[in-house]
Amino acid sequence: CLRRINWFDTMPPAPTHGEPIDEKDVIVCFGLCCCSLGLMTDKCLGIASETTVCCFEQNCCIKPGADCMWCAAGGGGGKICQLGLGVCSIGLVTPTTCCKSQAQCCCLVESAALPPDDEIRAVIAVAGLSIYPRCGCCIRLSESGGPAAPDAMDMAERA
Repeated sequence: CLRRINWFDTMPPAPTHGEPIDEKDVIVCFGLCCCSLGLMTDKCLGIASETTVCCFEQNCCIKPGADCMWCAAGGGGGKICQLGLGVCSIGLVTPTTCCKSQAQCCCLVESAALPPDDEIRAVIAVAGLSIYPRCGCCIRLSESGGPAAPDAMDMAERA
């Protein structure tokens, strides 16, 4: 007998491990509203990138100790499905912003989002001196605090 197989039922759920770029470890060097450039002081060997446009996401990661990205369905973090080849993947996600990008090459990290969201926040800084969302010198993104752009649910509740 031939049995019809639903391939999405046989795929493992998308991994819920940490992201390849941990923005908490990034020291802000330059920033202009929705984009920033910084230095990573820990786990700075290798390259990684994450790009999201609407609901489409592309990932690439060649870092020591990073998990491989394989085909998956469902999972946490808003992932719907993913097609992966180990070091790169494309997939569908629940959007948090119109477009978002993060890239790391060794110790340099660039981040941009339009509009900014909880992961990539608005920053204004020059040569390590930050003036928004908090004044300081060589502050980490995790210490900058500051508001994220309101999401659609917040805006709907206010209306």
